[in-house]
Amino acid sequence: MLIRAIAPEERVQYDSVVSHPVQSWQWGEFKKQSGLKVERVGFFEHNALARAMQITFHPVPLLGSVGYAAKVFAPDGEQLDALKQAARKHSAIFTKIEPDVFAPVDAPDPEADRLDAFIREHGGTNGELIYTQHDFHLDLRPDDNALFAAFATKTRYNTRLAMKKGVEIVEETSEAGMEAYIRLMIETTQRQKFYSHSPEFFRTLWRVIGCDEHSMLRIFHARYSGEVLAAWLVFIFNKRLYYPYGASSNQHRELMASNLMMWHIIQYGKANGCVDLNMWGALGPNPDPNDSFYGFHRFKQGYNPVLMKNLGAYDLVHKNLGYRIFKQLNALRWRYLRFRRR
Repeated sequence: MLIRAIAPEERVQYDSVVSHPVQSWQWGEFKKQSGLKVERVGFFEHNALARAMQITFHPVPLLGSVGYAAKVFAPDGEQLDALKQAARKHSAIFTKIEPDVFAPVDAPDPEADRLDAFIREHGGTNGELIYTQHDFHLDLRPDDNALFAAFATKTRYNTRLAMKKGVEIVEETSEAGMEAYIRLMIETTQRQKFYSHSPEFFRTLWRVIGCDEHSMLRIFHARYSGEVLAAWLVFIFNKRLYYPYGASSNQHRELMASNLMMWHIIQYGKANGCVDLNMWGALGPNPDPNDSFYGFHRFKQGYNPVLMKNLGAYDLVHKNLGYRIFKQLNALRWRYLRFRRR
C-alpha cells in the first residue's frame, strides 16, 4: 500500500472516500482559515485512493501542538503509523483520535471491543471527547407516511400545529441567512445557558464553505409573518444528511416552528438522495432531565431515531511530559470557563 499526502487536484477522489463532513476537503479549508495546520493523508491500493484521513494541528504555546483526527475511519496499524509520522512533522504532544465508528446502544458490538483493544495495544489512552458519545440517526429510506406515522404523538401534533398556524420553511443559504442564524444562536445560548461557537466561527464557515460552488452547507429558516423563528444549518455529504447547528427565537415558541423544520429537513434529505439523518448529538440511554441539553435530546427523540453509541476518544501520546502539562493547564482552563458561566 502506498501512503502519501493528498494533492489539491485529488479533492474529488478524497471526498469520495471519507465518511463525515468534518473529514471533508471543505472542512479542512475552513480549519485552515481558523489558523490551524491541516494534513490530508491518502492510502492507495493498486494506484487508486482507497481510504483517506484529515488531521488538524492546534498550536499550544511553548509545548508544540495537538493533533486531532476527528471522525476518521476505523483504526488500523497503517493509520496509526501515519498519525505518528504527521505528529513528528508538527511537533505534536499527542494526537486525539475519534473514529467514525458507531452502533446502536441496544446491540452488542464485538467490532467496537476489538477496535478499543487494538488502539490501547498501540499506545492509545482514554481521551476527552470533543464530539458527543451518542448520536441519534434516522433512516430516511421509508416513505413519508411511514416516517411520519413513527413519530411520537406529541411530535406529530406539534408539526401539524405549525403547519396549521402558517409557519413557513424556506431555504436561505446566503450570508443574510447565516447572519439571521447567528442572531438566533445568541438568543438560544442565553436562554438555554450553554456554550456555542462564536459569531466569527459561523461567519468564517460561511466565507469558506458556504461560498464554495459545491458547498455541503444548507441554511433553512422557519418564518411566521415575515419573522424568522428558527434557523438551522445542515450538511449534505455522501448521501447522508447532518443536523449540527440549530437556533430558535424567544418569540412565538407556541407555534412549534422547530418541529416543522425537522420534518421539512427530513423531506429535503430524502428528495436529495440521502439515506440517513445524523442529528448530531444526544445524551445517551438514561438522560438526566436536569442536563441543559435534555430538551434537545427529547426533541430529537420524538422523531423515532435510533440512539447510536460512538466508539469514543483516544489520545496517542507522543511526549509524556508535555501531555501531563497540557492536561493540567486544560483542567484549569475548564474550571475558569465553568466559573465564568456561573
